[in-house]
Amino acid sequence: QELPVESHEVEVKSAENLPFTGLSFCFTGTRDGVEDVERLGGIVKSGISKGLDFLVQLNALSMSNKTKKAEEYGTTIISLDYLKRAINGEVALTKAESVTK
Repeated sequence: QELPVESHEVEVKSAENLPFTGLSFCFTGTRDGVEDVERLGGIVKSGISKGLDFLVQLNALSMSNKTKKAEEYGTTIISLDYLKRAINGEVALTKAESVTK
């Protein structure tokens, strides 16, 4: 006896439609939000390097080594709260435009 086959249509968002596609993130002081960033198309890096888009830090006033290095490279530094607002769609994160002289 054959069992009936149920079909379930699943809407798959293509990568380019995800809000964080093409954006890279590094976290300091927290790992909260890592799964959300990846789910929304972002890339999570373990360290600061040129080309990193965002450093997410738990403490907005932190001056950790990662924070200092991010400032040197011109990486945008955001708080965990701001990231959560972006995850919820309240604010949009965009790649910083590189300035060449």
